Amino acid sequence: MKLDYDYLKKILITMEENPEHQIYFYDLVQKVSGKGIYDVDDKTIGHIRILYDNKCFDTLKKGQIGISYNLNKVLVTVNTLYRLTAKGYEFLDLLRNDSVFNKIKSFSIATALEIGKDILIKTITG
Repeated sequence: MKLDYDYLKKILITMEENPEHQIYFYDLVQKVSGKGIYDVDDKTIGHIRILYDNKCFDTLKKGQIGISYNLNKVLVTVNTLYRLTAKGYEFLDLLRNDSVFNKIKSFSIATALEIGKDILIKTITG
């Protein structure tokens, strides 16, 4: 799977725009992909997992994001509550800035966060 920064941004914006500070996994999947949980694609699952790996959101039960696979490689999900972390909001701010976004989209998320902060500071301070 190729990392899609536009899709990461879409996921984070969906979480941010939720009226409550938390969003259920199934609601997030439906709003982002337009599909029900039984039709969810690997791209959506993969990008949610990447955001979690990089601590952009958290769950009520630490380490349980509600996504796993059984022995037959069939997706097994639990309707877990997600909430954006400070790091998630920070990453979303970087993705919203076009000049920063265009410079960081070829990096891993962890690198993009670090480099993006420096680019944003330089952009703001001139």
